[in-house]
Amino acid sequence: MPRWFFLLSAFSLIFYQTLDNMDGKQARRTGSSSPLGQIFDHGCDATNAFFSGVNFGVTACCGTDSPRLLALIFLLPTIPFYVATWEEWHTGCMLLPGPINGPSEGLLMMVGFNLATWWWGPEWWGWVVPGSGDLLGAALGPAFSGGLTSSDTMLVVSSGLGAVTVLAQVAGVPLHYYRKGSRGADVLAPLAGLLPLAWVCGFGGLWMGASRGLLHDRPRAFAALLMTLFVEAVVCLIFTHVTHSRFQVVRTLSLPLPVCWLLAARGGFTRLQQEILLVAYLYIALAYVASLLVYIVRECCDTLGVQCFRITPKANL
Repeated sequence: MPRWFFLLSAFSLIFYQTLDNMDGKQARRTGSSSPLGQIFDHGCDATNAFFSGVNFGVTACCGTDSPRLLALIFLLPTIPFYVATWEEWHTGCMLLPGPINGPSEGLLMMVGFNLATWWWGPEWWGWVVPGSGDLLGAALGPAFSGGLTSSDTMLVVSSGLGAVTVLAQVAGVPLHYYRKGSRGADVLAPLAGLLPLAWVCGFGGLWMGASRGLLHDRPRAFAALLMTLFVEAVVCLIFTHVTHSRFQVVRTLSLPLPVCWLLAARGGFTRLQQEILLVAYLYIALAYVASLLVYIVRECCDTLGVQCFRITPKANL
């Protein structure tokens, strides 16, 4: 891959971050702020979260021969985003705990990684961090005396920071209800809203692990399918938040995932049959989500009396 790609990726991330921070202020300035705008904003962010993970996998030179590494990079942006949206649904505000959060410092870290890859080339991901071999060898034994590469360090640091943020948000929701006077099962009941995320990540990861050959041949189809399932769950979560309706924890679109995993794990399917299953599932999911988004936009426009992608001029006073 040409090195200018990583420079373009860095500037694209900066451009995205800038526009993402401006859209709310622009909507309030023009008087066009509405729940529909919130759905659009978070829906686009959910799509970008997965694309950012795929893009980062390319930047970090993660091949499809390492599905666990590839899945980890996919999950780094998606899990914190879903949990933050789920927290906002229950608490009424989106909090980004800790000194480092995804929309700000997380994106800037990705920009830095892209710039480093552009400057030194992709081979810098294989560089060993000075002194890490002696430190790990003394702490964990000779088996770890080889040291940490730049890629290993990035995964450890990013996963640690992401885990701290997610755990703080997951713990914050039951604490929020406890402070409001809820007790017992009512405090833990909101945790059920995390089931769609666990379902997609868990069974999606198992399917990827059981279909390494298919993952190697169809990485884009796998990524697009998991992204579509993730976006569907996030958009419905946001929609229930702005409409104060009930969130369906069991997502019908994601139900075939364990079946696909079991079919891949037990064997008996040819590679062609597995590809047909993957592609068919992808196109069905895309068609369903596209129709769902059109329905949500139309309903919001009719209810709010607004027009999509159009700002009504203010009347002269």
